[in-house]
Amino acid sequence: MTIRYADEQDPGRMTADNYLKMLRARISEEEREELESGGDLVIGSYNRATMLRMLRDTESREKNVDTDLADALENALRSYLDRYMADMPRGHKWVILSCLYLSMVAGEPMHPQAITGWRREGDRYYCRAREDTPDSTCRWCVCRPYSELSGPEL
Repeated sequence: MTIRYADEQDPGRMTADNYLKMLRARISEEEREELESGGDLVIGSYNRATMLRMLRDTESREKNVDTDLADALENALRSYLDRYMADMPRGHKWVILSCLYLSMVAGEPMHPQAITGWRREGDRYYCRAREDTPDSTCRWCVCRPYSELSGPEL
């Protein structure tokens, strides 16, 4: 199996700017207000911060999003969340949108650095927790395995 990292995607069918607009359109005005005010949405602090960043993102990107790859990530996340967060279905939306934004638009790791121990070297990310297994969503993350990092480990 060839590993294809999210930052090495083949040109897709949608510009990153248009994909970002599509992600934003999935958030209602009421949900935006709840995100801003810290209201009653079922969302963790990391995903709330990511959603607010996504809504305020004005950076223009010169890349395309492979929408087939993005759809596959969304389906894998839905399956994962249905299995491991079945008791919190209202929170699934925010995990999915955060991961899609970070991996497909921002080109950043899907998890907080403190949880997975990823490290940035130049324009690449390396992760201690990366698992390239069929059940893992790591295959859609921009992080490479820590074993690919040259130099001393921290």
